[in-house]
Amino acid sequence: MNISRRSFLKMAGLTTVAAAGAAMFTGCSLYTTVKMQIVSADGSVAPKVLAEINKDAPEITIPSFVKEINGVLKKTVNDALQKAFKEANYTQKVTINSIKVADGKMTIDVTADPPITGTEATEE
Repeated sequence: MNISRRSFLKMAGLTTVAAAGAAMFTGCSLYTTVKMQIVSADGSVAPKVLAEINKDAPEITIPSFVKEINGVLKKTVNDALQKAFKEANYTQKVTINSIKVADGKMTIDVTADPPITGTEATEE
């Protein structure tokens, strides 16, 4: 079988592209698990309360291609957030201002009404 130099270079180029393309997809996953990190930019939730809740904050599995949290996914995040505050015995209404996903963390900026100071009487 005779192979011309031109055919050889074409095949070598295609092989290189195929190998590079296959290597590029090995790190891809359909879902990723991120840990919730709750913040309060407006200060309506005291830092010590945030530290307490973030200590046991849940991890949520989301599609890895998601750039913006909305719709059903935002409801899931909101449900997990409300559960975290309820388990810490805080009954104030907590509203999500924004959600950012980066570096394996989901940062959730919240506002509490009335503010949570951490000095509220908790039920045992």
